[in-house]
Amino acid sequence: MITESVLLSLLGGGLGIALAAFSLMRAGKSLVPPWMTASATVSIDTTVLLFALGLSVATGLLFGAAPAVLARRTMHDLLKQGGRGGVAPNSNPVRR
Repeated sequence: MITESVLLSLLGGGLGIALAAFSLMRAGKSLVPPWMTASATVSIDTTVLLFALGLSVATGLLFGAAPAVLARRTMHDLLKQGGRGGVAPNSNPVRR
């Protein structure tokens, strides 16, 4: 469950970076006033990519841990209950 959650969060983070790189960067640059263009450079560098990667992994781990812990507890309880009141081997004789 954690692996699936981290994979989904990484795909979402990658999609967000791609969306930011191709469309939102152009829209952001067009909103900057003309007198500010020389000093305000908007770009995606390795710091931004590493931050997005770290945030995606942390989000996947955080939101994947809760279902994994709940599933573990449920499975543990089911296995404990399965051992109670079991049937002895060969208790159902076969008629010949």
